[in-house]
This record gives sequence, C-alpha cells and structure tokens, in this order.
Amino acid sequence: MKKTKAILQAKDVKDITLTGGGSIKGNGTYFDRRPVTDSNMTSPANYINVIEMRWDYRTQLGFAHPSKYGGIVVLENCENVKSSNFTLEDSPHWTFKISNCDNVTVEDVVINNNRNVANSDGFDIAGSSNVNIRHCFISTADDGIVIKNAIWLGNREAMKNISVTDCEIISRTNAVKVGTETTYDISNITVSNCRLFMTDLYPGSMSGISLETCDGTALSNVNISNITMNRCTCPIFIRLANRNRASTVTCESAKKR
Repeated sequence: MKKTKAILQAKDVKDITLTGGGSIKGNGTYFDRRPVTDSNMTSPANYINVIEMRWDYRTQLGFAHPSKYGGIVVLENCENVKSSNFTLEDSPHWTFKISNCDNVTVEDVVINNNRNVANSDGFDIAGSSNVNIRHCFISTADDGIVIKNAIWLGNREAMKNISVTDCEIISRTNAVKVGTETTYDISNITVSNCRLFMTDLYPGSMSGISLETCDGTALSNVNISNITMNRCTCPIFIRLANRNRASTVTCESAKKR
C-alpha cells in the first residue's frame, strides 16, 4: 500500500474535528534546491513576452526531489469533517489535501507558505463532494484552492457541491482553479465574496480563476460572484482540452505523455 506523506493524516474515519488554535509548520524551505534566480522580481522586466515571463517565474522557485515531498494535512475517504481556527505554514508540497471525502467544512484557517517553494498548493480538493471552505487566508507559491478529479489521483467517481466563500488568496499561479487533472465529472461549484491578489511580486498571479478540463471531465454549473482581483495576469481563464493521454483513461495510460 502506498504510504501517504503528511504531518497530520485522517483516513477512513467519520465525524472528526480538527481545531484548537496554534500552527503546524512543514519546513518546506529546507527541502528545496536553491532557485536559479537569487531574488524575486518586484517590478516589470523590459519585455512583454508570456513565454519569457513564465520562465522567469519558474526560475524564482525551489524544486525539491520528489522523495522529499509531503504535505501537512491529508484527509482520505473521510466523512463529516470540520476544520477550523489554526495555521499551516511553509508546506513542502500540497498543504491541505481533501481526497475522496464527503461533507467537509473548513473555516478560519490560515495557510502561510513560502512563496518560493514549488508545488505548495493551498487546498487540494480531489474527488470529494459537499466541501465548504469559508473565511480562510491563503498565501502560497502554487495554486491557492484547486479542484481535481482524476483516476491517477485515486479518485473514483463524479464530485459535486464545492463552495468557496469569503476567502483571501495570494498565489503565484492560479488563485482558484479547476483542473487540470480531470477524468471524472465535476458539478455545482460556487466561488463568492473572495479577494484574489498578489501585489508585491511581478507579474502577480497567473490567473484569478481558472477552469480547465483536460482529461474528459464534464464541468457544469459553476457560479462565480462578487470577486475582487488585483494583479491577476489573466482574471478568468477557461480551457477545454484533450491532452491525448489515451482513448480510454486508466491509471497506466494516464501516466504516459
């Protein structure tokens, strides 16, 4: 059985609460190689070129060997979970993963990651339904809140009813994102009353809200309202794609490029 790397893990349990104040630190900075660039860009360069801009962004990040990766909180196959009132800091990988769960509420949680640590997503909601994230603050190098549903992530069926409300998100990539890992259907997503920004580093967030289905997912009933964005390079990005992984997606075929 594949081992899950996490500081705090709950698997195959029901009716649990994670709360109580305090903070959990992942020490992600210790696992990363030195970035190619010695310092972060805080002002525009002397060009307007998306490809070069993307490259400059990546050179500011530290990438660790995959064997070093591990998140802080992982919930797997859980039901009726409440998380509130604590801080997660400096994760070396996905900070808070919610996988194949049902009925999860997260509120008043702060994720404060080093924004030079690659692959340090804030919340990853994978193959889970009836998830509510409310009044959270997220600052991270990778996606702030990302919704995925893919067979190679161990997901098994369609997911629905995801709500993100009253959150502030600082992200070097996508503040709120669906995809790109998407094989099973996703429906009923609400994003409301959120502030998305990154004003201190150039060029800002890559996107405010990104909706990407690339592996066969049917994405439906997405409702976005009352969103404030500041320095999001692409405020809204919508993509329907086929990455040609296989005519029939399986765990094995999905790994092939």
